[in-house]
Amino acid sequence: MATVFTLYTIDPQTLTSPDPQNRRVYAFLGSKRAACEAIRAEVTKRGYGQIPALFLSDGDSELAALAGECFPEARACVDWIHVVERLWSATYVFHPEGSSEAAEWVKARKAWLMAGSVGTVIRSYIPQPQ
Repeated sequence: MATVFTLYTIDPQTLTSPDPQNRRVYAFLGSKRAACEAIRAEVTKRGYGQIPALFLSDGDSELAALAGECFPEARACVDWIHVVERLWSATYVFHPEGSSEAAEWVKARKAWLMAGSVGTVIRSYIPQPQ
């Protein structure tokens, strides 16, 4: 399994429309831990710890744990495509695959997430008392 990192910096004045600078892609065939440690050295050269950082990943639990160890100052974030994939997996617990109910269920939760209402999405998974 390969672990791939893309590093770049952005001008903090243009956060709403970032223009990546110094973009580099790194791929590792060793362990995820070794990859994180190697990337930690590179991001330190770029000012990690002195400037805000984001660790965007696909939600892999091992990588998320390593990110917490290697990049404790970084804000963790799961990319949107993987979040939506998980919503589709979850909807099939409640609705038949391919149904309009499943599509509406996902659509509602995507809207809640885009509005920053993560708690609403989480509460919607909890069965309500009858």
